[in-house]
Amino acid sequence: MLLGQVSSSPTLEVLPEQPDKQPEGSEGGSEAEDGLTESPKTAQLELVAVTQTLAHTEDLLQAAEQKGLELYRKLRVERRKLQRSLSRKTILEEKTKLLKAAASSEIAHANKLVHHSTAENAALQSKLSTLIEKSIETSSQFTAAKLDFQMKLKESNRQKRNAQKRCHRVPEIKAKAAQRAKQNADKENRIYQLQVKGIYQPQVREMARTLVAAGCAHERVGHVIQTVCKNAGIDVVGNMSRRTVSRTILEGLVAAQVQLGHELTKAEGKQQTAAT
Repeated sequence: MLLGQVSSSPTLEVLPEQPDKQPEGSEGGSEAEDGLTESPKTAQLELVAVTQTLAHTEDLLQAAEQKGLELYRKLRVERRKLQRSLSRKTILEEKTKLLKAAASSEIAHANKLVHHSTAENAALQSKLSTLIEKSIETSSQFTAAKLDFQMKLKESNRQKRNAQKRCHRVPEIKAKAAQRAKQNADKENRIYQLQVKGIYQPQVREMARTLVAAGCAHERVGHVIQTVCKNAGIDVVGNMSRRTVSRTILEGLVAAQVQLGHELTKAEGKQQTAAT
């Protein structure tokens, strides 16, 4: 740089004053001495002026260097901005290409969908026409079924009215039937003998065992038999006591054991026969 060159250039040195040498015996020597005394002063003034000029030049050079550095920094910033812009431009171009490719594929897919939807629309229209025809046919069938249902409804209403009339007559019919049954029962006036020649009939003993098995108390069996027969319109002669009921149950137990022994004997005989 110029500042370095200026600083490295040799500086002017002030020459020391030489001792005055006066020539012997002449006046011209004094004039020469005056000229010599004036030249160093002029040189010092010129040196001061040159020094000031150099200092000013150094200031200008420093300002120029600072300005150059600022310009260099700005240039670097602009270069970086340009590089970033170029990279962004490249990225945007790539994205644009990708978007164009995707748009083309989407357009092709949309065209396929449109074609497919057109075909489906045609199929749906054909199905719709078929359904309309079927609905018309169904409507006619429904109309016929409705007429048939109305006829059946009228018939059922007629039958309902007849049934209601019959139901209104049911109490009267029941009353007459009950009256006839009562009259018949009164006419028959049946009497049931629990004993025949002092011995209770087998049916009566079986009835007693059944009532006891159902949970009826022994002393209440005779009363239950009389109550049931009375409600059935039958007069019962005799009353089974608690002791008789107990004997009847014991007889049934003995008969069951006898039957069991007989069955076991028969089973053993069959086993022996099979063994031989």
